Amino acid sequence: MKKNKKVNFKIKIATKEDLAKFLRIFKIALKKDFKEYSLVEKKFFLKEYFVKENLTKWLKDSMIILLLLANEKEVGFLIGNKNLWGGVASFSWVWVEKKFRNKGGGSFLLKSYENIMKKKGAHQIMVLVTNPKNFQFYHKNKYRLGGYIPRCFFKLDHWWWYKNV
Repeated sequence: MKKNKKVNFKIKIATKEDLAKFLRIFKIALKKDFKEYSLVEKKFFLKEYFVKENLTKWLKDSMIILLLLANEKEVGFLIGNKNLWGGVASFSWVWVEKKFRNKGGGSFLLKSYENIMKKKGAHQIMVLVTNPKNFQFYHKNKYRLGGYIPRCFFKLDHWWWYKNV
């Protein structure tokens, strides 16, 4: 039986200088995972939405990107809002490279975001989840299912999960 080698993860808050690194792993994430999105939608994300010009503005104004590092290499990310609305923070994308899953990296991303937003005054964190296979991950991290929204963004079913912090 192989033992899981402990991985020493680090979190880096992305700056505009990190955007090329982020876009590299975001492209990998869309290619390997997020099967619920069509090729057309994935192309939209890569060619029109998550482009350097938009990301540079959003990082300045409203977005936070946390990069998960293992051995100083980007192996995951979390994309969230850096501003609160009524004391609630939200994030929309979490991904960890397959060989680093089930080693605590995804939970470390969540906890890091929660701590950053709690310091800003958040009392709750929420996320819309498009893949039911991820329910166990959020449940394990003490998120609660709040509701179901059929055919929401991109006509995908979404489940609203939240955590009081």
